[in-house]
Amino acid sequence: MSKILIVDDYPILTIGLRHLLRQVVNEAECVQVHSFRRASEIMSTDRFDLVVMDLSAPGCGTVKAVERLLLFQPDVRILVFTRLDEYAYALPFLRAGASGFVSKAVSLEELRHAIQTVFVQRRIYLGEGVREKMLNVFVDRYPDGGEEIMQLTEREMEVIQLIWTGKRMAEISGILNLSLSTVFAYRKRILGKMGVCTVSEAILKYEQFVNQNNS
Repeated sequence: MSKILIVDDYPILTIGLRHLLRQVVNEAECVQVHSFRRASEIMSTDRFDLVVMDLSAPGCGTVKAVERLLLFQPDVRILVFTRLDEYAYALPFLRAGASGFVSKAVSLEELRHAIQTVFVQRRIYLGEGVREKMLNVFVDRYPDGGEEIMQLTEREMEVIQLIWTGKRMAEISGILNLSLSTVFAYRKRILGKMGVCTVSEAILKYEQFVNQNNS
């Protein structure tokens, strides 16, 4: 049975969220806490498959909250579900290790899609509007990214493809039968060859490359 931790200080408003989570994730056990402090306490003793976190809950308003939860469980998927503006806040939280960022203003179907993307498909989720804006900015900054990606070795291409699908370093290590230190070394070389500083930028650049080749 999958276990889901909801970090939100408005329990009445999350009734619909819990119902939707149980629809998307069969037989999911949902546990709700009202603050980052309580989330830290429970994650120090129990394992969860997914964390849905509202940035307005006490202690959850900075990227440090995501980073600290990942210290307890590096492979947990974290979906940020908040009233804050996606375009202004999404990228820093994704850089910190969140698996998705979705606004509380989205439709029920869009929220369902976000949960399926992050938990079932194990990919990074961004709302379509935010993704398009970020890609447009990225294309302006890196108009010829395809040439750099074509310089990657076959193994490096395997690693960036897995990163793009939302796999974490430990998962990639198991899939490719490589040591974790080797995977981190590949990631460092990939960022250097692609001319970017962060994994989030590499994902956007690779997505631009994929879209160009599929068009």
